Amino acid sequence: MKTILAAIVSVSLLTPAPTAVPAGDGRSARELIDAAQQAMTTERFQDALDLYGQAGVLLPDAAEIPYNMGVAAYRTGDLERASALFDRARTLASVPAMQARSAYNLGTTSAQQAVESKTGDPAVAEAQMEDATAALRTALDRFRDALAMNPDDQDARANGELAWRWLRELEQLQDQMQQQGEQQQQDGEDQEQQDQEQQDPQQQGQQQQDQQQQDQQAGQEQEQETEQEQQPSASDEQQQEQQASPDQASADERPMSREEAERLLQSVRDKEARRRKDLARQAARGHRPVEKDW
Repeated sequence: MKTILAAIVSVSLLTPAPTAVPAGDGRSARELIDAAQQAMTTERFQDALDLYGQAGVLLPDAAEIPYNMGVAAYRTGDLERASALFDRARTLASVPAMQARSAYNLGTTSAQQAVESKTGDPAVAEAQMEDATAALRTALDRFRDALAMNPDDQDARANGELAWRWLRELEQLQDQMQQQGEQQQQDGEDQEQQDQEQQDPQQQGQQQQDQQQQDQQAGQEQEQETEQEQQPSASDEQQQEQQASPDQASADERPMSREEAERLLQSVRDKEARRRKDLARQAARGHRPVEKDW
């Protein structure tokens, strides 16, 4: 972009304008203006700025003074100050010719600012180019006004043609800048999409690994719960024993029936009969029986 702009800005500023000194304003202003113009001729642009500045205090309404100061500031490389001075000259100018010259130089200065912009921000350069284009359109309109008032004004005609060529070139340049901006934006979006596509497989793999770990952990927890359900706990065994104890106690404490009592008594009688028989046999043999503790 700067290569194209540098070629365009090779066009020079319009030359300093002669300053008219009204009669009765004193020699001091005239002398200051003459000295300033001499300094411009010898390329002592800082001296010219100082001298024009002093003359401007004496002639605050003369548009030629800020105009010539703008030319001097441009030559020193102070483009910001030059733009402000050309804008002031355009405001003070009362005739179309001076308005056109001021607007033309303001446009060329704005274009040069876009070339030398150190911000690196395309939006700033684009804004400066828009300012330059607007100023050149104004210059072209004022040159046309000057020619309408004086068709024989050759300076206005030549400068008007120069402003028109400048305007066409800047408009073409703006189109190129817009296309470059759109291309850069598209390239950025493509790069972002490519980076995202490279990250997606990694993210998917990590997500799958995390999901597998979660599934495995859930399976282990389910197995533990199943084992716990299958194994009776000590409390369950105690509860079962407690539930069985009342049944056993109730069976032991159940009252004996009559038949059971008779069988028990008969058993006792049978044992007693056998004991007596044994004692009789022992007596017959002459042996004394051993006492038995029942």
